[in-house]
Amino acid sequence: MKHVKQLVSILLSTLLALSGMSLAFAQGTACQVGDTLAFGTYPQTRVAETDALKTAADEADNAGNSGFIFDFSRAEKEDEPERNQRVEITDFFCDAQKYRRVRFTQFRPQITNRQADAYYSVQDENGFETDTYYYFRYEPLQWRVLDAETGLVMCETIIDSQPYQNVFHTITTSYPQTKIESFQGKYSSVLANDYATSSIRDWLNYDFYETAFSDAQKALIQTTALTNEAFDTRYAQFDSATTIDKIFLLSYDQALNTAYGFGTSINSVVPDAAKTASGTDYAKCRGLSVTEEGTSFWLLRSAGLRPDCACSVDYTGVTSAGATVGKTDNGIRPACVLTSLTQNAELSASLFSSKCKMLVNLTTERGGHVSPVSGLVSALGAPVTARAYPDEIYLFDGWYDGDTKVSGNEEYTFTATEDMTLTAKYIAPKTIKVYLNGPIGGATVTGNTAARCNDTVSLTVEVNDGYHFIGWYKDEEKVSDNMTYTFTVTEDVVLVATFEKDAAAEEPTDPASPDHPNQDDGGNNTGNMNFFQKLIQMILNFFRRLFSR
Repeated sequence: MKHVKQLVSILLSTLLALSGMSLAFAQGTACQVGDTLAFGTYPQTRVAETDALKTAADEADNAGNSGFIFDFSRAEKEDEPERNQRVEITDFFCDAQKYRRVRFTQFRPQITNRQADAYYSVQDENGFETDTYYYFRYEPLQWRVLDAETGLVMCETIIDSQPYQNVFHTITTSYPQTKIESFQGKYSSVLANDYATSSIRDWLNYDFYETAFSDAQKALIQTTALTNEAFDTRYAQFDSATTIDKIFLLSYDQALNTAYGFGTSINSVVPDAAKTASGTDYAKCRGLSVTEEGTSFWLLRSAGLRPDCACSVDYTGVTSAGATVGKTDNGIRPACVLTSLTQNAELSASLFSSKCKMLVNLTTERGGHVSPVSGLVSALGAPVTARAYPDEIYLFDGWYDGDTKVSGNEEYTFTATEDMTLTAKYIAPKTIKVYLNGPIGGATVTGNTAARCNDTVSLTVEVNDGYHFIGWYKDEEKVSDNMTYTFTVTEDVVLVATFEKDAAAEEPTDPASPDHPNQDDGGNNTGNMNFFQKLIQMILNFFRRLFSR
């Protein structure tokens, strides 16, 4: 039955090819099986740490732009609960280029039911150690066209390393004959190789999908109904339910479809060049196994020979013995259907264009920050959004393309048609200078002395006992008689609060009287004695005491 389906598929594809039903794309070239296109981005090439990268990553981390990847493994004993290992990741921009920083504190076991140490891991063999920061550059994903008529594409390289199922529990009995049962956990009744409920399906449609594509790119990915039968009808007990997905793995039959450019090799000693794939640096950091030739195995979604294995592609071709569902070192080559390949010739041309990405660099003047941190990459003609965040006392002025103000909104959505630089500009806070006109120490002022433009500010004068307030003055003109002056800030302003001493407080007192001690408040108090008066008074008091004896 499987071979009949395959033959029908080949015949249909051949007829379509003969009828010339291929779509024109960039530069008038026909879209053909085997063509590659850039679509989406993902961390791929490892780069050395620099001061600039470390600073940018630390700033992104401090700003809360970091998170964790969770790797599952089981403890030493099978009946102990699974572990949930955290891998620290930080996505950030540096000089308008996006990067991912990775650090893990435990090695990822080659199979999730093994211990998390170097002995059971491939990461150390690939040159990656615990408690070390590694940096990877986000780069365009390259997709191979498998079917130009339907829009089916698959990643040209292995972009990550993931298990088919994070947690599985296998029971082996040998009486009266060997029997293997495997489920998604000790107390689960769902088969471990059930694709519809597998962790790899979740990872493809959530983790990978949300990381690799912008909102505009997501709109180009078609929702696809997938049949998820086992590799052979004799193993129909492992068939899984039909799923509706955006991103998926190829099936056993698809990996043998000659219409897609694949050979029909099954356990062949001659590798199929069309199915041979290598992994990125990032995939190797995640624990991808690499052969001496530099190639790696990659997963298929079809269930294999046993309930604890799924089909895969290795150096011999497609294999049904495949991979244990918990193996973390198998490569991932996501596939999807791009609507634009068949439904919109103009958009298809942009998709295949050599310049299908526009670089939008975001800068900011003093007074705030922007998001993304340094810039973003946009698909040609796709809407993008930049956001400005003014500091507390600054006011957002607008987004500027050179000297031209293109928007006054803090959140600016636009269509990028060329590389560009946008600058967020801010209005500096207005300064409020307040001076006191009166005896020193006679009064104080409370209130804000810095405010945003158009803010309302209140200043209050508090005078001490023995003083009275006269008024607020601006440019020698009285603007208020009230001790609290409220106004709207539209410019830098200088205010003078004028007060004076009460008349009763200015009457002279007897400096020698113990009930009226002499005090000098530092102001222009003519009732107080000057230095010479005090000296004469001291001399007179001396002689009085001398003759009174």
